[in-house]
Amino acid sequence: MFASSGCGSCHTLDGASASGQIGPNLDQIKPTYATVLRQVAGGGNGMPSFRRKLSGDAMRAVARFVSTSAARSPAPPRFRPDRRTPADCAVDFACLKQAYGNIAFYQGPETALERLDRAQRASQAIAGFCHQITHEIGHAALARYDGDSAKALGHGTMTCWSGYYHGVVERAFVLPPASRIGPISAEERNAVMDRSPVKGVYDKTIDRESAYEKLANRAAVSAGGVAPAPPGNGSNAGGGILDSLKGSLGGLMTGSGRKDSLVEAMAKSAVRTMGSTVGREIVRGVLGSLLGGRRR
Repeated sequence: MFASSGCGSCHTLDGASASGQIGPNLDQIKPTYATVLRQVAGGGNGMPSFRRKLSGDAMRAVARFVSTSAARSPAPPRFRPDRRTPADCAVDFACLKQAYGNIAFYQGPETALERLDRAQRASQAIAGFCHQITHEIGHAALARYDGDSAKALGHGTMTCWSGYYHGVVERAFVLPPASRIGPISAEERNAVMDRSPVKGVYDKTIDRESAYEKLANRAAVSAGGVAPAPPGNGSNAGGGILDSLKGSLGGLMTGSGRKDSLVEAMAKSAVRTMGSTVGREIVRGVLGSLLGGRRR
């Protein structure tokens, strides 16, 4: 079914003796059954949907075959540079992948991606292979940076639909049995915690007071006030209607430290406005009487 549907013309899959170079290498990315079924049915990222060409049973059969075959294939090898350059390759796709990977390994991925971008703008043939070549540039960059995926990702660009990032990620995280996807068991988690250099440091509760509470208490003491009692202690010191009103209105009626409350600020603003208005009227009256001012 994989061969009759033409999948091998685009994809590499050892179990089907397929060596297509247009789409992702299935032996390398090792997709799950659900991933293959979703991609075959829905298409996307340059791949057409097969929903109208294959029945549901046929699509499920393809998904089972691809996922199980890819899972049995060996882990992809680390990128190995040689001395080939793009000038040696013409439109040989395998050669171009290696050549641009060499540039990434020896000169850096930015240089390789920039040169590839110029080449694919000038050649329709190279443009057709561009995305997969950027995958290989990502593989080579990961080798250049000794497996440091964060460093490799930091030196990429979006050239050819972000294929570079796909290449870094697919090679960095498909490294069986060194990598693992899925939750660990309780025993494994305990073993990791036992080996931790900070084991025991955070196991005991020292106090329940947060940093905010400590800073608030310190500020209150510095301002000459009394540190607020922690909430929930059942005390009700003070009492009375005024205290209740102040507590309900929070900082509206009483300021803290050097800062006025909202009510105090409004009162001061009103006094300033009234003072300036009365002052203007007095000045106008005095000057008017002295200078024989006009009637208003």
